[in-house]
Amino acid sequence: MDVAAESGSDEPGVLKEVDCYISPAMQKQILLLLYKNRENYHTLDNESIKEARIKANLDLLEFVVEDGRSSFVESVGKQIDTYLLRSNTVAFPRTLLGYFVNDECHFIPLKRDALVLDTCKEAAKVDKTNQNSDSSTSTPVGPAAFVSARLRTADAIALRGPMASRRKPADSDPDVIFLKQQVQAPWCPVHYKRFIPSEAFERRIPLLYPNDDMPELTRNRVTGPSQEEYVNNLLASVTPHVVDRSRTEPVKLPTLGELIQTIMIKAQLIRFDKLVICLRERFKDPHSVTNTSVLQYLPTFAVLLRGWWVAKSEILYPPNSFSEHSGTPNTLLIRARDYIVGFIL
Repeated sequence: MDVAAESGSDEPGVLKEVDCYISPAMQKQILLLLYKNRENYHTLDNESIKEARIKANLDLLEFVVEDGRSSFVESVGKQIDTYLLRSNTVAFPRTLLGYFVNDECHFIPLKRDALVLDTCKEAAKVDKTNQNSDSSTSTPVGPAAFVSARLRTADAIALRGPMASRRKPADSDPDVIFLKQQVQAPWCPVHYKRFIPSEAFERRIPLLYPNDDMPELTRNRVTGPSQEEYVNNLLASVTPHVVDRSRTEPVKLPTLGELIQTIMIKAQLIRFDKLVICLRERFKDPHSVTNTSVLQYLPTFAVLLRGWWVAKSEILYPPNSFSEHSGTPNTLLIRARDYIVGFIL
């Protein structure tokens, strides 16, 4: 995709798009962080992170974030309030890693699950003046631990019924297994650093292509692809295309004679004025349907009988075929119907 710039601007005239390659080992080290129930522009760059840690398998991330009220909290002599952001692994569709360097946009397709950060819990607010008095009166609380209990054989027999046989040993309990997995995977400290060069905003503009957010483009009547169209064009090479292999034959409109034959087979008996009305409603050119044009084809498919046009027997019963109900040859049916029509005349 080449984006042309204005001749009077200082920006380069052509923006090159170059596909890059990233090793699988490096892809495993890239994390896609998302905020739950937050705006897209609200990133970690706007947060004051105190502590951070992550699991060794990169599937669980925790941030201790300040709430932004440090000046007010310190004035009243209380601890700085913090809250915990804990991640949850969520399957995420194919995304794109892009960077801008040397007047070129480099894009790398990524297949990576996202770590969705959500507020897990709030830290306890403790007053420093009352901290000593509270600690003397309250009993120390140890860390939470998982406890499993087993019933004795005599107690299990006393329960009777299926409850005794449904007891699960502690080793196969899914809660115990999950707890052991969390304990076995060690935590690793994380040093969160903000790397924002001075020209980051200018280099980020070609990646975002914010046509919809620039009112001067509307005033100058300059149109361009939207943000969604821009991203779809970038992902077009890696997006699977569904090919429709069904054949669509062109529809051939019937002629006036074929339309008269179809109406006479269905109606078998019709007035002339009613036939003309039906033809004008169904023919491709209603103005060409006149009494003269209809009479050119009508005697081929029908005969006039006491003011009614009756379909010919050869049209209703094609020769050299048989009746679909009784198996009688159509030649006999034609002779019988012609005899009845002649008797009416």
